[in-house]
Amino acid sequence: MTKNSSLLLLFVLFLSLLLPFSIDHASAQDIQWNDWNGMQWSLDGSTLLIKGDPSNETDTTYPWVEHKYLVESVIIEEGTTKIGNSYFQDFLILSDISIPNTVTVIGNQAFYNCKSLSNIQLPNNLSEFGDYAFYSSGLNEIAVPGSVTSFGNWAFSSCSNLKKATLLSGVTSIGYAAFNLCKNLTNITIPDSVTYIDDYAFSNCESLSSIKIPDEVKYIGERVFQGCIKLLNISIPYGVKEIKESTFQGCSRLSSVNIPNSVTTIADGNGGDGVFVGCESLTDIKIPESVTYIGGYAFNGSGLTNITIPESVISLGDSYPFAFSNCNELKSVKILGGIDSIKENSFSGCYNLTNVELLDGVKVILGKR
Repeated sequence: MTKNSSLLLLFVLFLSLLLPFSIDHASAQDIQWNDWNGMQWSLDGSTLLIKGDPSNETDTTYPWVEHKYLVESVIIEEGTTKIGNSYFQDFLILSDISIPNTVTVIGNQAFYNCKSLSNIQLPNNLSEFGDYAFYSSGLNEIAVPGSVTSFGNWAFSSCSNLKKATLLSGVTSIGYAAFNLCKNLTNITIPDSVTYIDDYAFSNCESLSSIKIPDEVKYIGERVFQGCIKLLNISIPYGVKEIKESTFQGCSRLSSVNIPNSVTTIADGNGGDGVFVGCESLTDIKIPESVTYIGGYAFNGSGLTNITIPESVISLGDSYPFAFSNCNELKSVKILGGIDSIKENSFSGCYNLTNVELLDGVKVILGKR
């Protein structure tokens, strides 16, 4: 072989070694971006890349949606500030997403029904996520950063795999039905910064056995723990003024409730939906002297064996009767005198009630029991 031929062969071998690296580099750098509504997107195999924000947010004809059955991972490019409404709704095989810290908003239904999305790291600068943002997704754990000031309604509702949720310090409220129907949720951390828990927030969390509500919470909405069948005990923080309708309805294992002296009202139930309806394990409860009103159906069907109604209570169920109806284990009632009259059916169905003590103040007993 001549000297020139040898040099040529060595050169060809050298190029063959470099070629794979050159191709890989080109495929990573020369992504074919598609323009849409002032932003860009690209599909690289099963990976969807999105860059920028739409100029017209009302246009939801996202072109990448037609590929939703192919997309397994999503990369949101740095500089993007918003994940829009329904961006990835029903992306059933999406299992991985990278979100930069430039993103501050996650829109309504953004990850709705993403069944394969088991984990997601929310950006540190996130300020809000919308209604149904992660509804019925496959999340098994979530940490909500303290920068979040707007907590969407039904945000994590029906996430049946969700076991642990951590709200970091800075979050001030928990949205309407936020964790409703998270049937495997066993661990929830609520920071001291939270002051407001909206209606249905933890309703039907069937695996939740305990929860610590911070002392700073001043409002707990209707049906917040309705259907939490494994919940054993609860301490309502001082500052809450009313226990709302059906807050603990159907909590069949609830055996201990601490009501603070700030509470003035135990709310009416509508059509049988009382605060402690069906709390069969609740055999005893102390009603503080701050309470002035006990609503209709409040303890209907509970497991109370005795009850003392303090002098501060001036009414049992103005709008609805049946405050203590169908308490099959109730044997003793003591009313300390603040009530002028006991309405019909207030204690109906309490067939084991044998001891009723009425102190000065009760003048009229109307109708049945």
